[in-house]
Amino acid sequence: VILHFFVAQPVISRSIQPSEVGGGGCGVYTRPNLPGMEPGVRLREMTLIDIPQVRSLNEEHLAENYRSQFWERMILSFPGLSMLLEDFQTGEILGYVLSTMHPENKREAEIVSLAVDWRCQRRGFGSLLVDTSVSNMRSKFNATNVMLYARGTTRAYVRRLYRRLGFKLRQELPKYYDDGENAHVLEAEIQREAFKADADVEENKVAPPQWPEDCANRPAYGAL
Repeated sequence: VILHFFVAQPVISRSIQPSEVGGGGCGVYTRPNLPGMEPGVRLREMTLIDIPQVRSLNEEHLAENYRSQFWERMILSFPGLSMLLEDFQTGEILGYVLSTMHPENKREAEIVSLAVDWRCQRRGFGSLLVDTSVSNMRSKFNATNVMLYARGTTRAYVRRLYRRLGFKLRQELPKYYDDGENAHVLEAEIQREAFKADADVEENKVAPPQWPEDCANRPAYGAL
């Protein structure tokens, strides 16, 4: 399991330093200051029908891949934790987050995989996906902590995302990956106070976005 972004350039071999992810120990999850949703982009919960496209996206760009049965189990077992962003007109998936609850520690959640198409990076999409998933971890499953695994050579802008969201380095696992690369276990505490506003949403469910009637006439976001 790993947190990743799509990358089009060669990976630079450079290890994460504790100071680059907020230091050692467990951090405190910090909600990002997100801009409004861009026209033509929809945030919604991942469903079984999305698996072929999301899995294709995962296999094309990421080293860690999963069988269809794995995606099915995550989606069905923990509804609301796995989210995606899609082009409203074309249905193209621009990014996703796949999340789960820990099988032994019922209060700990895990971000299994995160990816944003390289054309759409650095627009806050990764933060939006993570924040929506973490919000639902807290409201739907009463999670108190969220963790993830990251490669030691994770890129600088992804390290900055970790730091902004409050993740700290909990542990380093030498030669964790098949290619011998180390893994960094990052963790953040999910405090109830950060999500007080979410408690006012009926049944703590993610409301589907409301789009203007003329949205279909706008240019497709994915057509860059």
